[in-house]
Amino acid sequence: MENIIVVFNNRNLSLQFATNLKKNGINCKTVDTPRELSVSCGISIILSKIYLLRVKQLLKSGVYREIPRIYHIITNGVFKKYLPI
Repeated sequence: MENIIVVFNNRNLSLQFATNLKKNGINCKTVDTPRELSVSCGISIILSKIYLLRVKQLLKSGVYREIPRIYHIITNGVFKKYLPI
């Protein structure tokens, strides 16, 4: 299964988004932000790539004051950034 990682610059937004994903029936996991992707927030969200479209829809809903970066996880420590939402 291919996964994506969603990286916010704000810890609270990461946790809020993870809660919103779960409320919408999307299984996800909060993890420490990998060093390769780290900016200031220590928490990111990992979920299956099959939910990418739904993630983008939730982010466009206007609820979030920040648009996160989304990466495809190629292998451990290797990520491919998706184009802006």
